[in-house]
Amino acid sequence: MRRLLIITSCFLLGFTAINLRFVLYSGSPVTQDGAGSRGSSWADIDGDGDEDLFVSNRQNQDNLLYINNTEDPQRPVLDLVEDQPVIMDGGDSQGSSFGDYDNDGDLDLYVANRRNQKNFFYRNNGDGSFEKITEGPHVNDTLSSTSVSWVDINNDGYLDLFTASRNDEPNAIYINDTRGSFTKLESGLIVEDIENIRACAWNDLDGNGYQDLFAGNANGTNSIYLNNGDLTFTKVTEGSPVNEEGYTYGVSTQDVNNDGHADLFVANLYQPNTLHLNNGDGTFKKVTSEDIVQDEGHSKGLVWQDFDNDGDLDLFVSNGIPGSVQDHFYYQNQGEGTFIKLTDVAIVKHGGLAGGSSSSDINGDGRMDLLVTNWVDNANNRLFFNVSDNSNNWIQILPVGKKLKTPYGTLVNVHYIDEDQTQRKSTQYLLSQSGYGSQSSLYLHFGIAKATQIDSVSILWPQGKLDTYTGLEKNKRHIIEEL
Repeated sequence: MRRLLIITSCFLLGFTAINLRFVLYSGSPVTQDGAGSRGSSWADIDGDGDEDLFVSNRQNQDNLLYINNTEDPQRPVLDLVEDQPVIMDGGDSQGSSFGDYDNDGDLDLYVANRRNQKNFFYRNNGDGSFEKITEGPHVNDTLSSTSVSWVDINNDGYLDLFTASRNDEPNAIYINDTRGSFTKLESGLIVEDIENIRACAWNDLDGNGYQDLFAGNANGTNSIYLNNGDLTFTKVTEGSPVNEEGYTYGVSTQDVNNDGHADLFVANLYQPNTLHLNNGDGTFKKVTSEDIVQDEGHSKGLVWQDFDNDGDLDLFVSNGIPGSVQDHFYYQNQGEGTFIKLTDVAIVKHGGLAGGSSSSDINGDGRMDLLVTNWVDNANNRLFFNVSDNSNNWIQILPVGKKLKTPYGTLVNVHYIDEDQTQRKSTQYLLSQSGYGSQSSLYLHFGIAKATQIDSVSILWPQGKLDTYTGLEKNKRHIIEEL
């Protein structure tokens, strides 16, 4: 394995009154290896506590893998790997996602390819190296996959696979056989509906304990499939998320107003994006009166993240289509799901033909950084290092299930006491996919403003079990195991 050291030359762009500042790194392999990148995924693949980076590239360009070797928080280092199977396969790679499919404690990687190419699956050997798996339907179907999600569909404690397809080809569900392989689900609504899906998001939308699917369609209305718990689904046909024609490229199901329910954000091309707040029963109320749903862009990637550590999730949306240069969007959450648009932040000033976006705390300093991929061949991806100095506190939590080691769909609630002695709560879901083709940090990052202490952390695991933890310190990362 040969590694290339990051050169930490950089320049600073953008400043706002809320002390939200980013540095654009221009001398890094991450920002020099552009090859028509589509998406990106962050995960700690070698078990050293730092998150590493995978970037998916288009049209037979090798994909990219970077190992995080940061020692000094002031000098983040991501080293390019050159001799792994993960980056030796050339495909028209779109989405990617990490998940521990065999529950052995390390993270495996699945990559979705389009143009009727086989998808790629790599099993982690436990030391950060990978073995390519070539047997099974999940690596031998020739579809036109645009997105992938790991999800425990049947609540058996093992991750299954869902791949979304474009060009009027069927989606695919592969059920984990718990013996190291998968069985393809041959019938049912999700795999028989012929649509043109660009992005997908799984979460428990109706509160029945099973993971449901929101599918973003690039040629028609979007779709919600409610999980009946027996490998069958009921398609929702009424309500704002599914009755509007659009050209959707990115979706997410994060909780944006801290009420414990999965809300829906939809990133569209050629028309405004949309936000739908969950009423708590799987129905939604459409937001109609804010910039977040009135700005018309060519949106694909999106990241929900508390970049300013004030206790609620802000939103970054990446834009771009060929022949059009457009700034990205950044919306600061004002609490309870209301937003203001910021235009003087560095991360919105580099519009172009952007793909997916993702976020991770690269150097462990409690400030979430941002990667924006560039769709154009031979154009650089953009890595923004968060150097905000607002002195707010934070906590990062990696939930690990007793059986299901990467428990996607888990809801984490952080209860804390603010500086004015007010009891507050922040909630987030652990997600396998967000926006177009990307996966942000598996460490859920909670800003807690000027909190004097963390009262407790409660975790609602995907199968409905609720555990509560106390004594957790602020301004630290915590791996929390199911009780």
